[in-house]
Amino acid sequence: MAKIQLFSLILLLGLVTAKISEETVANTSIVTLEKHCDATSAQTIMEAFDIEGEYLAELNKIVVSATKTLLEAKLQEMPKDWLQIESVSSCIKRIERDEIVSLPESETHEVIDISLESSSQNNTWHLDRVNQRSSILDGDSDQNTESTNTVHVYIIDSGVDRYHIYLSAKCPSSDSEHYDVFNPDDDPCDFYACDSNSHGTHVAGLVAATRFGYNPNATIHAVKVFDESGTSSVYNILKGINWVLQHDKQISFTDGKRTSPAVANLSLGGGYSKTSNDSAESLYDQGIVVVVAAGNESEDACDKSPASLPEAITIGATAEGDARAYFSNYGDCVDFYAPGQSIWSTIPDNQLGIKSGTSMASPVVAGVISANIAKNETLWDPAQVQSDFKCNATPQTVTDNISG
Repeated sequence: MAKIQLFSLILLLGLVTAKISEETVANTSIVTLEKHCDATSAQTIMEAFDIEGEYLAELNKIVVSATKTLLEAKLQEMPKDWLQIESVSSCIKRIERDEIVSLPESETHEVIDISLESSSQNNTWHLDRVNQRSSILDGDSDQNTESTNTVHVYIIDSGVDRYHIYLSAKCPSSDSEHYDVFNPDDDPCDFYACDSNSHGTHVAGLVAATRFGYNPNATIHAVKVFDESGTSSVYNILKGINWVLQHDKQISFTDGKRTSPAVANLSLGGGYSKTSNDSAESLYDQGIVVVVAAGNESEDACDKSPASLPEAITIGATAEGDARAYFSNYGDCVDFYAPGQSIWSTIPDNQLGIKSGTSMASPVVAGVISANIAKNETLWDPAQVQSDFKCNATPQTVTDNISG
């Protein structure tokens, strides 16, 4: 699986279609700037390289239409008068090539129309498990119904079916409350930030959907960065994170003070990347609780990003009975485990389906955390959330929990 990386500063390219082009990705580079540099520095660097690009202010990176090799060659050949300009000589921290990113494979076992669902079906074992200490399920799959504050949950994924009967009340109707990295005119589904893959809708459902989400009072924001095949790029994910940071400032702050809590769920990942971790950390630094999937390779999560980020709450997956799911990553970087095998949730077009993966375990936890912080303002700080969650989780219950 290709690396997924989240960053701080970017230059963005032109129109993005609803399909990821491998050729475009191969000819795109990301220039990470030092913290003391800004948009003016980015413009100077682009002029020095004689290359167009776009700057993502929240992430402090530049994305340009050029290969890493070409940029490095240009840097070596740059005239001394350009190199003497402080922005060029001291602002370039790192040059990286863009990468194709794929959603973690999460097997879909069954899909049914919502009209065929029965409330008597045993299809909410994940809720039953997270509301009790014992691994022996008691049949209580109650959702959280208490809420004092609005909590915003950003689903950075393949989009969300905002008109699903189990999700429509949780998703704001205005397109401005969601983000679509692709050109909507080319999208195979018919509304902004829609989900033609199903992964994002399933994930959103485990946070807030009627019947399946722990916190049905959460406000869901779709951040669509993966196409219908579950493919994206580092550049697209950076654009999504940049939008989350901007939007969070607009709706959750007054006079520089946070007035409502926020959670970001990233059911995505790849090989270790410092840049990827730095980008996820930018969410944390703004006061957004970051919940991420550990990954599905049955490997050490400390070798993955953003799963290895200490500031992220990294979630592994269990099966019924509290055994580590056979696919789940493990190790010291996994903070908690949650149900992630054979999990029912929402599927686009008013359907329900079963998927398995740490992608499912992560939003289960994001739902619980969003409910907790909505009731308690002292838990809005991400570090406090992580500490409180650790104190209240049930220890030493997961079998086959391989240490790192």
